[in-house]
Amino acid sequence: MPNVGLLEILVLAALLIVIGIYGILSRKNLLTVLFATEILFSGINLTFASLSQATGTIQGATFVFFIMAITACETVVMLSLVFVYFRVTQSTSIEKMDQLNG
Repeated sequence: MPNVGLLEILVLAALLIVIGIYGILSRKNLLTVLFATEILFSGINLTFASLSQATGTIQGATFVFFIMAITACETVVMLSLVFVYFRVTQSTSIEKMDQLNG
């Protein structure tokens, strides 16, 4: 099995981060925006984990653990909001968000 260097891992992480940011900014569907945030957080986790491995410290792995916990909570909250939003608007399109008023 070939060794994968730090540069290749960081390039992959940067690619995941760029794909996540592009998905958040360009999509009109709430579920695809949610998936894009998951891709973004995966790229951030990959960056922390690879730099932690390269430097031989534990701080990066600790950040990965906390980011994964926060991401899991964020996913639960976002999915519940998407379900409520779909129940009100019968759509998952972001364009109908102006219909929601307090």
